[in-house]
Amino acid sequence: MVPTRGGKYEYRPDAIVALRKRLKQTQTELAKDLGVPPNTLSRWETGATTPDAQSLAALYSLGAAQGAPPQFFQRKRLAPKPGKGRPRLLVMWDFQNAAVRAHEVQERDVRVRSELDKRFASSSYRLFKAFATPAHEAATDVLADRGWRVWEDFTDMDGELIAQARSDCGHEPKDTTFVLIGKAGDYADLVTDLKEQGVLVHLLTFGPPPSEKLVAAVGQRRWIQIN
Repeated sequence: MVPTRGGKYEYRPDAIVALRKRLKQTQTELAKDLGVPPNTLSRWETGATTPDAQSLAALYSLGAAQGAPPQFFQRKRLAPKPGKGRPRLLVMWDFQNAAVRAHEVQERDVRVRSELDKRFASSSYRLFKAFATPAHEAATDVLADRGWRVWEDFTDMDGELIAQARSDCGHEPKDTTFVLIGKAGDYADLVTDLKEQGVLVHLLTFGPPPSEKLVAAVGQRRWIQIN
């Protein structure tokens, strides 16, 4: 696999995500068709690595057969100058265990972003990710349309969320604010580890209260409850 490099153009991982959703496949299914491990496809979709030429050709052919050949590269945009505070805001939604109905997604997204805008206005880089199952496809289609990067599989996605959180936050931990939308106490160790690295961690929830273990790991003052 080829790491993303500098230059006039940048790789668009969302092109593969959009193609996979158009094909109505999970990461596991598409990875099998391409002859690569699912975690390799996951890294392509996060932008951690880019597919090699043969894989790009295979993906392009799949898209072309659907009448929508993907555009894998775009001209780079100028990055905004970082403001005061922590410039990186990473938001990860455990949609598999904290889902909302499709008709509620837009309203939830608006409220989440409004709350984050009030608290983290200085963040100059923002990344939104959601981890779900194919059963949530109607809801995650709306999320994808609203700028979320979506990962779907029938397996337990907790491990995928944890792995990506560690990877994404690990690049510049002291310049990163991480917001977890979830309820499970299984994320307590992740929260503790990120905080030890210098990441500023918040928990955002709606509906029934989350695990007391998770709240304790984050800290009561950094728990954002949206009713």
